[in-house]
Amino acid sequence: MLASYYHSQPAAFITTMAREVARCNSMQQNPQSINVPLTICIFKAKSEILQCVEMLIDKMQSEIASLLVEVMDITLHCVDNIELKTKGLSEVCPSICRFNQISHCSQTRRIAVVPATAIWPFTNCVKINVK
Repeated sequence: MLASYYHSQPAAFITTMAREVARCNSMQQNPQSINVPLTICIFKAKSEILQCVEMLIDKMQSEIASLLVEVMDITLHCVDNIELKTKGLSEVCPSICRFNQISHCSQTRRIAVVPATAIWPFTNCVKINVK
């Protein structure tokens, strides 16, 4: 189902998935929605979403380069955090490490993503802590 959509419009797919990830993360952090069961499709389809993102990176790397921050948000949402801590980003998701704008430090457990719109890479760097 997702395969037909991400082939035709990769930017729309990435943007939509990033919005869903942000919505789900805000639902988890909101104390008023703790009693709401989190049986949303994005939780059930993590492996399929990650597979689609990896195929997009493999086939359409130039189109994805402008959406690296969103792709990283989706990837971190879909990857198992324990596996990411033990193995590292290059083993868990090797396709995302093809971009030289993404860096992972195993000691501090931080991932740095430089957006495509950055004028100076170090001033616009987005740091993500892996919990």
